[in-house]
Amino acid sequence: MTSLSRELVDRANRYQSLSNFYRADSRRRSSREQDVGLWWRVGAHGPVYRAAWVRETGELYVTRLGPLQDGRGEVLVLGRARDRSQLEEALQGWQDVCPQPDSMTWLRHRAASLAPPEKPAPSFARAVSQAHRLEGGRVSRPRRPDALRTSAAS
Repeated sequence: MTSLSRELVDRANRYQSLSNFYRADSRRRSSREQDVGLWWRVGAHGPVYRAAWVRETGELYVTRLGPLQDGRGEVLVLGRARDRSQLEEALQGWQDVCPQPDSMTWLRHRAASLAPPEKPAPSFARAVSQAHRLEGGRVSRPRRPDALRTSAAS
């Protein structure tokens, strides 16, 4: 993989499923979407993706098609367009490229001209999990200040 290809992969936000993608930002659920191709292919015979643009967030994303065991449903956010005209400018000619072998490379390179995806806000569960790892797997309880402790002598 070339350094540019690695850079394009690293800048994408990943979600395990389309439902996880929609749950991560409530604006996505109520927003209109514009389809941007159904047959984006990796290589000549690799996985196939559907691409769409979410108007409310400006996100251009792809979701993998196919059997679950092959990664179906995985979502990659490739970039953000401020409006439809910026998206159309960046992806001019996509209708001719989409059905071609390795068209996903073209889409990722074009998406690189858009603003990078926003990094998702860390979830509470992720923060708790990280704190748990930092403590070596131990869960520590916060200690009560001395003033709140009850003493047996009182």
